[in-house]
Amino acid sequence: MQALRVLVSFLCARDLIVFLAFALPAGFLAARRLRVPFPLLLSGIFGFLLLRIAAPWADGTGFSGAGVYFCAMGLSCATSAAVVFVAMLFSAGAVGKTEIAFSVFCALFLFCPWNLVALAFAALSAVIFYLARVFVESRSVGKGVFRPVFSVPFVPFMAVGAVIAKLMERI
Repeated sequence: MQALRVLVSFLCARDLIVFLAFALPAGFLAARRLRVPFPLLLSGIFGFLLLRIAAPWADGTGFSGAGVYFCAMGLSCATSAAVVFVAMLFSAGAVGKTEIAFSVFCALFLFCPWNLVALAFAALSAVIFYLARVFVESRSVGKGVFRPVFSVPFVPFMAVGAVIAKLMERI
């Protein structure tokens, strides 16, 4: 039983390291350029798929538990992509295809329902950031001066939401 706990904690630590290895550069690039290179996201998704395919065989279940595991993985990716796609339809271009790909990447890191919890944390923190930035800029600019609406990169908020949801999952 102790060996199983060590294996599970090792797998979770390995997942977190792989997630952060791709999420930190993606978040930094999104914050600096408001754009994430698609090959970076695809390589992260491919890396997590390799980890997820190897996971049933790492714990010794093999094919016996793999079907349910892969169905849960597919459901998680589909729900995350669908939620972000709906947000893309209603955001008038503020949310793009890279956010959909990053949500699939986050869904491979977290399974249902934690991927939806991560998206809720991401949306809430992005809205709070946007409102705080509007408030600060409205105070710093003189009255009567019009400032255009700025864009908020959503990928860093999704990464932080995924890490928070993973911590909540472990509790």
